Amino acid sequence: MELPIDAIRPRLFELLKSGRKSFAIAAPTGSGKSTRLPAMLAESGFANGRVIVMQPRRIAARMLAKTLARMSGSDDAAGWHVRFDKHYGPNTKIVFVTEGILARMILADPALKGVGAIVLDEFHERNIYADISLALAMRCRRELRPDLILAVCSATMDSAALANHIGAEVLECAGRPFPIEILHAPPRRDEAVWDCAAREFERLARNSDSGNFLIFMPGAYEISRTIGRLSGNPAARGFEIFALHGDLPPEHQDKILAPSRARKIIVSTNVAETSLTIDGVKFVIDSGLAKVARFDAARAVNTLLVERISLASATQRAGRAGRTAPGVASRLWRKSDEQYFERSTPPEIRRLDPSQILLWLKSAGLEFGNLDLFEAPPAESLARAEKSLRDLGALDASAKITPAGRKMAAFPAQPRLARLIMEAARRDCLADACLLAAALDGGKIKLPLDDAFARARRDALTADASSEAEELISLCCVARENSFREDFCREYAIHSSNARRACAAAAELVRIAKNSTGHPPPNSAEAGEPRGERLAKCVLAAFSDRLCARLNAGTFACRVVGGRRGEIRKQSRPWASDLFVALELGEQETANGASILASMTVPVRIDQIRELFPDEFSDSTSTFFDESQKRVVCKRIVSFRDLPLLEESGGAPDPAACAKIFCDEILAGRIRLKNFDDDAKYFIDRVNFAAECAPDSGIKPIDDRALAEIFEQMCYGLASHSDVKNADVHRALRDWLSPHQLGMLDFLAPEFAKIPNRRRPVRIRYELPSKRAVISSMFKDFYDFDPSGIRICNGAIQPTFEILAPNSRPIQTTQNLREFFQTSWVDIKKQLRARYPKHFKDEPRR
Repeated sequence: MELPIDAIRPRLFELLKSGRKSFAIAAPTGSGKSTRLPAMLAESGFANGRVIVMQPRRIAARMLAKTLARMSGSDDAAGWHVRFDKHYGPNTKIVFVTEGILARMILADPALKGVGAIVLDEFHERNIYADISLALAMRCRRELRPDLILAVCSATMDSAALANHIGAEVLECAGRPFPIEILHAPPRRDEAVWDCAAREFERLARNSDSGNFLIFMPGAYEISRTIGRLSGNPAARGFEIFALHGDLPPEHQDKILAPSRARKIIVSTNVAETSLTIDGVKFVIDSGLAKVARFDAARAVNTLLVERISLASATQRAGRAGRTAPGVASRLWRKSDEQYFERSTPPEIRRLDPSQILLWLKSAGLEFGNLDLFEAPPAESLARAEKSLRDLGALDASAKITPAGRKMAAFPAQPRLARLIMEAARRDCLADACLLAAALDGGKIKLPLDDAFARARRDALTADASSEAEELISLCCVARENSFREDFCREYAIHSSNARRACAAAAELVRIAKNSTGHPPPNSAEAGEPRGERLAKCVLAAFSDRLCARLNAGTFACRVVGGRRGEIRKQSRPWASDLFVALELGEQETANGASILASMTVPVRIDQIRELFPDEFSDSTSTFFDESQKRVVCKRIVSFRDLPLLEESGGAPDPAACAKIFCDEILAGRIRLKNFDDDAKYFIDRVNFAAECAPDSGIKPIDDRALAEIFEQMCYGLASHSDVKNADVHRALRDWLSPHQLGMLDFLAPEFAKIPNRRRPVRIRYELPSKRAVISSMFKDFYDFDPSGIRICNGAIQPTFEILAPNSRPIQTTQNLREFFQTSWVDIKKQLRARYPKHFKDEPRR
C-alpha cells in the first residue's frame, strides 16, 4: 500500500548519496513515517549499522516494532528496547526505543558503535528526553560520528526552525491520503465528558455502517466511565470495545491491532494521538482533554492534572481518522472555544524537573551548557534540581558529582529512587527497596475496592505491613506467589500487569545495585532491627524533603518540609502517624484552588531522622500567642530543617517578649481592646492636632509607631487575653504625655466649647490634615454668640462653626458667624421656616 511518506524516498536517497546526513521530516499523522522511514534508511545502504528509532511511549515502541516485523515477515526486521523490557537480537536491523533509553545509550557509548542512523519520531511532542537525545546525537555527529544519519520527524511543529537547528533540509510529504470532516459537538449544560462522548458516538454510529471509532479521553478513569456508558448503548451492539492506555498488558494491546470482522470502539488516552495507527478508524471523537505532567515549583510537587489540549494536538487526533478512508473528527467543544487553546503544548523541558538528566550529564562529565539544545531549561529549574541532588548526596557543595552520585546515575530510575536503593543495599533490605522503587515508578498496583468485606479480605493479605510502602511490597509479592493470575488479582483488586512489571523491574534493579554497590555487608547494629524500620530509614534518606508532621492528632492536616502545608489523602489515613514520609506528594483541585495531598505514607521517628541527618536539626525557644490557651506561652521547639518536630514547655515567658506579642496581636486585630473606644480615639485626635498645629509645644503625635509603643507598655506584666482585653487604654494614652503636656493639651486643644444657648458644652472636633477645629451645633445655639472666648492653639487656629438644621444636617460652615447671620442666613432662614415652622415660633429678636 502506497503511503504519503513514500513520496520523499527519491529526494532522501539523493541527499544521502550527496553526503547529507541530517534531515527534518515534516509528515502529518497517518503518513506512515513511523514505520516506512526507518525501513527506507535500513534498506538504503547508507546506514553503517542499526537504525535506532526513538518513540515517546513504550506502548508505541512495542506495537510499531511488532507491526514492522509482521510487515517484513522477519523477527530480525525490528525489535524494541524500553525500560526493563528488551526484545531484539544481534541481527535486528531496526530497534524502537523510548527517549530515556536513547539518551542513556549515547551517554554510555558516545561513539554509538554499531548504530548507523537515529530517527527521532514525534519530536513535536517535545518530551524532555527527546530534547536531550537530539542534543547528544548532534554532539556525537559533530565530534565522533560524522557518518551518523540523523532524522527528526515532526507532524505539527515549525520544521524550518528545527531544520535550521540541526543544519538539515526539510523533507515534506503530502498531507493525509483522505479528507477529514471536522465537526463540533459541545457538551450540554452540566453534562459529563463521557456522557457527551457516548451521545456523539450514538449519533455518528446510526448514520454509518462501516469504520472503527477512536475516542480520546484524558485518563483511565474517564476511559472506564466512557466504556461503561457505551456498553449499555444499543448503538454499540456488534462493536468490540477496547480501552487503550499505558498500563495495559502487551497482549491486550495486540488485540486492538489484530484484524477483526467486528467493528471496534477504542477509548484511548493520548497514547493513540501519535505513532500508533489503528487500521480502519474512520471516526474520531475528541474530548479535547489530556493529563499533563508539570512540576509545581511553588509547592515542589509533581502534578498530573487534566488540561485542555493544544490546537496542534487536536490536529494530530483528527488525523487518526483519515488514513485509510475519508473520516470524521467530532470535537466535544465549540469552534469559538479554539481561540483560547494554546497553539502547541509547552515543551517538557520548560515544565518538568530535570534532576535525573542533570545527574546523567554530570556522570558523563557534561553540563547542560555543553549541549546545543533546541530549547534550554529555565535557570531556576536547574538551580532547584542541583539543590535536590545535593540533598540526596549526589552532588557536593560545588555542584560536582560525588561517588554516590555516580552510583545513582547507573540506575534507570529517578535520583531519589536510586538513593533509596543504595541505602537499602547498606541496610540489608535491597529486595524490598527495589520492589518499592519499581512499584512507585510504574503504574498503580493497588486498585480501589468499594465493598468493605472485599477490602477487609485484601487487608488480611498484608496484615503484617506497618506502612503503605510495606503494603505495596506485600501486594506485589502475593501476586507473584500466585503467578500474577488474573482471577486471583481481580479478586483482591491488584493490577496484575503492573505488579508483574514491577517485580520484573525490581529484579533488574537488584542486579544493577549489586554491580554498582558491590552489595556491601549490612550494618551490624541493624542486624536485629525489624524490616519495617530498616525500610523506613531508606525511605527517609531518599525522601527527606517529603517529611510531614501532623498538626495534631485530631486532624489530617500536616506540615511538610519546605514551609508547605497539605493534608493526608483519604485512602492513606488508616496509616497516619504523627510523623511520616509521604512517598507521593500530589495535588487536588478544590473550590479554593489546588492543595497538596500526601499519600503512600511511611511512619518515622525523631531518632531515625537524627541518625540520618544529625547536622540538620535545630533547637530553639519560641514565645508566641497560643490561640487555644488565650495566653502567651514559651515553648522549646526541635526542628528538622524548617519543620517543627517536637514542642515542649520552655517555662514562663519573658515579660517584655510577652508585651511585644500581645501588642502585635492587638495591631493585627486578633485581640480587640474593650476600652479602645471613641473617647480614646478622640484623645489621640487632640494630641495629634496639638502636635501638628503647635509644634513648639513639645507634644509628640501618636502615630502608628507611637501607638504600638503605648500598647506594648500597657501590656507589660499582663499574662492573658482577658487581661489585655480589659486593659486601661485611657490611662496608657494619657501616660504618653507628661503632666505638663497634659495641661498644655487642655489649653491648646480644649475638649469642649461653652455656648450660652446650650445646656451642655459642645465637644470640639479636631480634623487633620485640614487643621480645622469644628464646633457643630443647631443654628439657634449661635444666636448672639460671641466666639472670641474660644482659643485654639493659642489663637493660631480659628474655630470653624458647623451650623445645623433641625434635622441635624449641616446647612453652612463658617469661621465668621456675624457675616453669616448678616448675609446667607436671610435666605436660609426662609427655607427653614417653611420646612420647620415650630422652630421659629418663639425666635428671639437679633
